Amino acid sequence: MERTTKAQRRNFAKLVRETAEQCAARCWNYGDDGTREPVAHPKARGALVRAFARMFEDGGVCKVLKLSRREALAFPGQEACDLPDHASPWLAVGMDASNHPTYSLRWLSLSFGDQLTDRAVAEAMMLSELYQQIRFSGLPPSNRA
Repeated sequence: MERTTKAQRRNFAKLVRETAEQCAARCWNYGDDGTREPVAHPKARGALVRAFARMFEDGGVCKVLKLSRREALAFPGQEACDLPDHASPWLAVGMDASNHPTYSLRWLSLSFGDQLTDRAVAEAMMLSELYQQIRFSGLPPSNRA
């Protein structure tokens, strides 16, 4: 097996970052009423870039990240959330059936007693929801006519 050079690793990191930025720029929030708006706030966009970058670094496998409340509230439709203090925001990212970037953001209240179990349950819940969305091309199933 050949070793990679510093230049190759640097080029790979740059490509990952550029691709993650392109994916984040193509993410939309779909409202229950059929409206859609781009994820444009810098904090929300930054969270998406970070998640997509980790996804690409891990070979394209869907990723789940725990976000800060500030990051989550920057996503469209989250501004007016009335949530308990113990709810935590989780973000899942992947590519849909047509290779379009897709994300799911949910607030979860988990209290299994330890952080590892809470994280494992959150990842399972978020990936389950994301997989429902990425089975289709384009609009999520709830927004189809």
